[in-house]
Amino acid sequence: LNHCAEECVNASQADLVTVADSTIQTYGSGVTVDYATSVVLERNEVHGRDIEESAPGIRVWYSGSVDVEENLVHGAFSDGITIAEVWHTPTVRDNVVENSGTALTVHTNGQVNIALLSGNHGTGNTHGVFELTGYVVTDMNLPLEGSFPVEIGQFGDLAITTGHTLTIAPGTVVKSHNGGRLLVYGSLVADGTAAEPIVFTDWRDDSAGGDSNGDGNTPVPEGVPWSCGCWKGIEGREDSSVTLDHASVRFALVGVESWRGATVSVMHSELVHCGQSCVDMVGVSRVTVTDSIVSPEATDWSFEPTAGITVHAAGSVDLQRNVIQGGP
Repeated sequence: LNHCAEECVNASQADLVTVADSTIQTYGSGVTVDYATSVVLERNEVHGRDIEESAPGIRVWYSGSVDVEENLVHGAFSDGITIAEVWHTPTVRDNVVENSGTALTVHTNGQVNIALLSGNHGTGNTHGVFELTGYVVTDMNLPLEGSFPVEIGQFGDLAITTGHTLTIAPGTVVKSHNGGRLLVYGSLVADGTAAEPIVFTDWRDDSAGGDSNGDGNTPVPEGVPWSCGCWKGIEGREDSSVTLDHASVRFALVGVESWRGATVSVMHSELVHCGQSCVDMVGVSRVTVTDSIVSPEATDWSFEPTAGITVHAAGSVDLQRNVIQGGP
């Protein structure tokens, strides 16, 4: 399919959409599917024209079963591959996205199986990340081997479900796009080192992980207050476990927030430029914050006064050798 002015493939409300082993050259979008029962897109090449008006390479919305594997997308100005608002666990594996806008986005209203999202990679993208939201129902390790860096997507939150663990390796940078949270129903283990801390921050923060948003390596979020509360932070739900060691949590509305029965440990870390508070615990089983820097930033727009560490009705509290800076 060559030189399509708007869309080369556009399918809506179909029972089955299959596009395989095909080459698409387009001035508009390559493959667009919505409200389909089943979608199979495999071993295709989608070539955009590298112009501002060009649309996504592959986009699937509001569909059921989705299988997108071994495709090449080149020159899609907006998004390389976007799978959004799908109803079942999607399979998106071994795709290559080059010279496009946001490389890969997967947003599901249901479950995420990390084993079905492996091997996606590419170079030359303006926003060279894997935006991911949904409920992860497997153990997960970051960074993903052989894949784009994972970013909490702009469509919602990334949640680790009960019984599963997100383990983050030293030196990893996890960013959030447009306000998403990292929700922990199971366990989060983020053990960095002094030489290679783990960083959680807003996608506009170019001081960690490079220029994620294409604004030329601006060192702090552009166009917002220094204490922007850009993303919502890490939230441990009931009976969860959150462990941060040699970690940096930046520009969050609330750095780490946890609820009834949770266990939280923050050691040798920094929680800085928090929009409202840096550590907020309510009814947790145990909270430990030691040898850490906590720096809330007062802002005119905050709904509540900022605070460094707030603990209500906890079973066990251990707060030692911390440095609290800024705030009211």
